[in-house]
Amino acid sequence: MSQLKGGKFSKIRIPSKNPDYYLVQALIYHGAKCRIYKCFDIKSRKVVTIKSVYKKANSFEMEQEGFTCLVYEYAESEKWDDIYKVLTGTEIEFIIYKLLDALIFCHQRNIMHRDIHPENLMICRRRESVVLIDWKSATFYRPQKFYNCRVGSLHYRSPEMLLDYPKYDLATDIWSVGCIMAGALFRVRQLFYGENSQRQLESIVHFLGSDDFVEYLNKYSIPQPSIPFIFRKRTDFRSYVRVDLRGKADNQGLDLLNQILVYDPQKRLTAYDAFCHPYFDDYSEYMSTIY
Repeated sequence: MSQLKGGKFSKIRIPSKNPDYYLVQALIYHGAKCRIYKCFDIKSRKVVTIKSVYKKANSFEMEQEGFTCLVYEYAESEKWDDIYKVLTGTEIEFIIYKLLDALIFCHQRNIMHRDIHPENLMICRRRESVVLIDWKSATFYRPQKFYNCRVGSLHYRSPEMLLDYPKYDLATDIWSVGCIMAGALFRVRQLFYGENSQRQLESIVHFLGSDDFVEYLNKYSIPQPSIPFIFRKRTDFRSYVRVDLRGKADNQGLDLLNQILVYDPQKRLTAYDAFCHPYFDDYSEYMSTIY
């Protein structure tokens, strides 16, 4: 087996022989740059995902010899739009717990995902499986390094990214986790919604208040953006929790959320600290075996 190419996070190798090991079962995705198939691996007897990347945009070459494909683990998934309004409190807790577990793994290696949003979570409640996917925006974190702020889904970007503050860090991923958690607890598609970066920031200030926002800007010497906001207090989210989710959700759940959705990234819980929050006490025995 020979090495094909090295990437940021892994090495890609090709086998010396290329037998027809895979049976195509379904086309999952067809885009301008690639096609993704659900396939059966005859050798391992497992279902896998195969991604075929075009050499040229819209030029598919799978029928030709010598094409290169990437083979991944296959993960079943439900569409977020179909489940976010019906998730139980236990299911929300499990999804956030598994997401934080994944972030602990990459943050311990100083890797930022930078594009965490519901469509990048492969959630299968039947299998109790949550997989974080789409790492094309991921990068290594280095203190004081300048990063591109125009990455990731707009409605899940952190305040520092929306303010074009280039020295953001791992905490930007934690903000995205809070947005997903809030959407599930309050059963809304997005808690913060704006058509552009300015409107998105206005929406955040509307919910989280102006005093902490001004304090955050001053602390990091960030110029005050030209957004028309009035001075307002932080929203009490207890009234947003749906009746059938009240109990643990509006106690430990909101306490966790209020420590994640904060302007100052230094005040946000880390992935590990959030993972150890009392909201996840049901998993404390499991945590003790891995961390």
